[in-house]
Amino acid sequence: MATVPEIVRKVNGTIRKYGLLSPEDLAKTLFDAVLKVSMPYGHIRGMSYENLAVVDANQSPWYLAGSMVHESGHQELHTGINRIFYQYYTYFPPDKYELEADIYGLVYAVRWYTELDEPVGNLYDFARLLGLSLDAASRVIEFCAQGNSLI
Repeated sequence: MATVPEIVRKVNGTIRKYGLLSPEDLAKTLFDAVLKVSMPYGHIRGMSYENLAVVDANQSPWYLAGSMVHESGHQELHTGINRIFYQYYTYFPPDKYELEADIYGLVYAVRWYTELDEPVGNLYDFARLLGLSLDAASRVIEFCAQGNSLI
């Protein structure tokens, strides 16, 4: 599993390479195509396959931004990994990939919204607002509590 410091370095490398883009522009930069479609049942908010990202168009703007940075995290951290294969055909737990993508998404979103002078406030509430996991927020808080910076 990628560590929080490794993920923070990856986010910062992405920002150095492309600039600090909006969540949607980041996804459009990293993927060949980003499709917003109406997804059934509300269980899946987004998914990616190779160079295609698909997100549920029926999400709130905050959840949509969270889905964009989450899928961007998969693209940056897990290129070439077939998560569906792991989930259905092996005993390898795919949850670590979801957590890593949430950490990537949360770190990127903090950087983006801080740049806009939008108050991020409580990181747990911010993660919840974006639809990202509270475990990701805990790990980012622990990283920062050790005196580390997200920049």
